[in-house]
Order: sequence, then C-alpha cells, then structure tokens
Amino acid sequence: MATPKIESLDHLVLTVADMATTLDFYTRVLGCTEVSYGAGRKSLRFGNQKINVHPRRNDIKLVAAQPTPGSADLCFLSSTPVAAWADHLERHGRSASAPPARCCRSISEIPTAT
Repeated sequence: MATPKIESLDHLVLTVADMATTLDFYTRVLGCTEVSYGAGRKSLRFGNQKINVHPRRNDIKLVAAQPTPGSADLCFLSSTPVAAWADHLERHGRSASAPPARCCRSISEIPTAT
C-alpha cells in the first residue's frame, strides 16, 4: 500500500490567552487581515494563508483534546482519503483523536480527521 502524502498546510490554529491582544499584534504589527466568520470566530489572513485564533476557553468542537495558550494545531491537505490515513496511522501505532468531521478550510470546506 502506498504511503499517504501531505500536499500542503491548509491553516494553523493558535490557542491564545488574550484574543484582543493577539488580534492587535497580528493586524497592527504584522499586517494580517482580521476575518470574522461563523458564530463569533476569528481568523487572520496574509496572502493565501490563514491562522484561526481560538480563545483558551471556548466551545468550538474542532480543537485539540487539551488546547492551551501558546499551542497550535495544524490542518494539512492531502488527496489521500481519510480512511487510508486512518489505516496508515494504525499501522504505525497511532490513531485519529476523533472521527472524520467537516473543517472550515482556508478556501472551502474539507473532510478532516480531527
């Protein structure tokens, strides 16, 4: 069986202690554009890249098991089906932390194993 391949990074998720300070730094100092989406969610755009910004305590379901300020989640893109990734991870003694779900991609919605 062929080894699945990561093709690119879709977006990064930062968990932050202070949303306002983080958004100010990335927009004012680094020149990112703040984007609001969903139910009060925030992201930062620069070029065709996106950083989702989550507060330390939130009710967003698509997050790491125990997000802490300063941590990050990565969302990769791959044309390999999620089931093939699950099999590959299992062969290496790993598993997805949750069943496949829909993820808000930088450009459009994608299936993901969160």
